[in-house]
Amino acid sequence: MLLAPTSEHSESRPALQDEHHALATEFLPDQDWAKDADNKFTFGDIYIYTNKVEQLDAVAGAGDPAGGRSEMRFKPFALVWKNPNGKPGELPLRITAEAAVIQFESKLDLSGGKPGRPVAGSLEGVVKIEGPNGLLVVGRSFTFSEESLKLWSANDI
Repeated sequence: MLLAPTSEHSESRPALQDEHHALATEFLPDQDWAKDADNKFTFGDIYIYTNKVEQLDAVAGAGDPAGGRSEMRFKPFALVWKNPNGKPGELPLRITAEAAVIQFESKLDLSGGKPGRPVAGSLEGVVKIEGPNGLLVVGRSFTFSEESLKLWSANDI
C-alpha cells in the first residue's frame, strides 16, 4: 500500500470528517467505535481510525542507520484502503485489530508529514482482513514485512 505524500487529521477539514464517518459506516459496520474514533487520519487513499495514537522512536531503515523511519502505535486500529486502480464497485481492503504498530518508510509526526508507505509492523490481538474477490483472513497477532513480502502469524488462521 502506497501512502500519499502528506497526511491529514480529519479534525482539520469538516468534509474529511464526513468522508471518514461515511466510510466507517459502510465498510466497518462491526467496528462501532470507528465512526466516532478520537483520531482519524488520511494518507492518500488510506483511512486510519484509532482512539489512541502514539509516536514511537525513529527506527533505522535500509540505507539510513540513523533512524529515518517512523513507527506509530494505534489502539484500537481500523484501516480502509480504496485502491485507486480498483474496478468500479470493488470493495476496499479493510483491516481491523485490537492494536497495531506500523513502521512507515519515512519520518512522520502526528501533525503531518510524508510517511511513505508502511514497510513493516504488527497487528495485535484479534485481526480481521477483508478485501476484494472474497478476501477474508481472521486470526490473532500478525506480523508483516515489505522486505519479505509476507504477512504471517504464529497462531491459527
